[in-house]
Amino acid sequence: MEITPLEIQVLKNIIKSEYMDVDSKKMINWAVWSFSATNEQKSLAGALGSLVKKGLCGCQDNNGESTCWLTEKGYELAKTKNLL
Repeated sequence: MEITPLEIQVLKNIIKSEYMDVDSKKMINWAVWSFSATNEQKSLAGALGSLVKKGLCGCQDNNGESTCWLTEKGYELAKTKNLL
C-alpha cells in the first residue's frame, strides 16, 4: 500500500504522542487526541482522513473533541516502515 509523507508523519505523531501510554501491539486501538496527531495543521488533518479511508487509522468524535488510533492494519504497516 502506498502512503504519502504526510500520512507517515501522522502515523509517527500518533505513535510518538504524549498520550500514547503503551507500546507494541497494545498500541492498536489506543486512542490519542487527534490534535496531537495533526498538530492542528489542515494538511495533516487531511492525511489523517486519508489514513482512515485506507483502514490504517480510526477516528471518533467525543463531545466535540476527536480522538484517533492505529488499527491493526495501521500498526502492521508502521512496523514494516520502521516507524515503531
